[in-house]
Amino acid sequence: MWNKILNPFFVFTITWSFVIFLLNLKLTTNISRLEFSGLLIIYINIITSIIIYVFFYSIYYKRKVKDNNVNEVQYNKAYKFANKCFYFFLLLTIIDIFYSGGVPLIWIFTGSSKNYVNLGIPSIRGLQYTLYLFTFSIFLLLLKIKKFKYSKFKIIILSVLPFLMLSRSLMLYSIFQLFYLYIYDKKIEFRQIRNITFFIFGLILIFGLVGDIRGPYVNPFAYLINETGNNPLEKLPSGFTWIYIYITANFNNILLTIGTFEPSYSFFNIFYNIIPGFLKQFLITDTSSPLITDESLNVASFYAGYVTSFGIIGGILGGMILQFIGNYFYFKAKSSNLGYLTGYSIVFTCIILSVFFDALMTISTISGLILSIILANKLKKV
Repeated sequence: MWNKILNPFFVFTITWSFVIFLLNLKLTTNISRLEFSGLLIIYINIITSIIIYVFFYSIYYKRKVKDNNVNEVQYNKAYKFANKCFYFFLLLTIIDIFYSGGVPLIWIFTGSSKNYVNLGIPSIRGLQYTLYLFTFSIFLLLLKIKKFKYSKFKIIILSVLPFLMLSRSLMLYSIFQLFYLYIYDKKIEFRQIRNITFFIFGLILIFGLVGDIRGPYVNPFAYLINETGNNPLEKLPSGFTWIYIYITANFNNILLTIGTFEPSYSFFNIFYNIIPGFLKQFLITDTSSPLITDESLNVASFYAGYVTSFGIIGGILGGMILQFIGNYFYFKAKSSNLGYLTGYSIVFTCIILSVFFDALMTISTISGLILSIILANKLKKV
C-alpha cells in the first residue's frame, strides 16, 4: 500500500533530494553558490530521518498496534466534531468576506483596485485555515466510508474557497493533505502513478495561472531564466518557472548567506509564525532577515528560523523535530484512528512544503494537530 512508502523518512528524503537535484541544474541566474555547509544540513537530516524512523518502527512492533476499522459510533462522533468545525469556519469566512467587501477572484473581474492581500482579518486567518483543512480532511475520510448529510454541498464549498481567495498556500495545503488521506490505504498500481503524474502537471499549470492572475504581469520570474538556448524553462508554460523558483530559491537563500551572519541564539525566529498577527506589530520592530538576498524571493525554506537562530546545528535540530513529530503521528495513524490519520496528513504536508517555508511552526498547523489529538482521544473512548 501507498502508506508504506509515504512515511516521514521516504517523503523527506525524496523531497529534499529533488531540491538538491534542481539546484544543481542551475536553470536560473539566482543560483550561484552551492555552499557545502548548507547542503550538509540536508545530508545529515536524511541520515537522522532513517534513525528516527527505525526508532519508532521498533516501538511500533513491540506494541503491535492493530489496524481497527471505524465503527458506527466513531463515525458519528467524528462527523459531529467535524460538522461543528465546519460551521464555525463558515461563520468566520462570512465575517471575513463582509469585512473585506468581497473576494479576490471577483475583484479581478470587476476591475477593483483591491487584491488578495486585502482579504480578511489577519488575526483570525490561522484559525480559519485550521478549521478549513481539518474539516475538509475529516469529511474526506468519512466519505471514503459512506456519504453523510449535505456532503456534496459541503465539499463544493470547501473545494472552491482557495480559488475564490486566490490563495496558493491554502490550495497547496489542502491538495497535499487530501492527497495523502485519499491514497494512503490504496494499493500501488501503474494507473495511479500515471494519474498522479498527470495531476502534478495539472497542478503546476494551475499554480502558474493563479500566480500570473495575481501579479501585475505574466511570468514575473522570467528575467531569472538562464538563456542558454537549451533551458527547458524558456519553452515550458510559466507554471514550471514558478515551481522551479519556489522550490529552489528558498533554500538557495540559505546557501547564499550561510556563514555570513551571526545567529541570534534565541527562539524568536523559530516561533515567529506562531505569534498572532495583531501582536506582531507590538513585538517586532525589525522584520528583515539576513537570509533574504532578493525581496521578490522573501522566504528561505523550513530551515530559515532554525538557521538564523542557531546556525547549522539549529537547522539539523529543526529537521529532527519535524521528523520526530512526523513519525509519532505516522505510527499512531496505523491504528486507522481518524484523528491520528488527519494529524499525519498535516505533518506529511509540512514535510512536502518544507522546501518553501516552515509550515510546522504556524498557528494553523499547531492548532490542526491539537484538534487531531482531541478527536483521536474522543474516538479511543468508543
